Amino acid sequence: MWADLPVADVAEEFTHNPLDRAKGSRLVEAFYASGSSRDAADNFKLFSGGRDPDPRALLRHFGWDKLTP
Repeated sequence: MWADLPVADVAEEFTHNPLDRAKGSRLVEAFYASGSSRDAADNFKLFSGGRDPDPRALLRHFGWDKLTP
């Protein structure tokens, strides 16, 4: 499940403006160009400008943000 957290967060970035070239370039630089030479958490921080993944993105991804106690 941990891998779903950064994926959901990055996917949310592209839902707002899917054709943003700057975001696309950051994605390539942070994740694809480095291969496995960097830790995945470091890749995410490079893409996101230094922040950690937002757990709420994962909740929204699975629809869990709509659950009420």
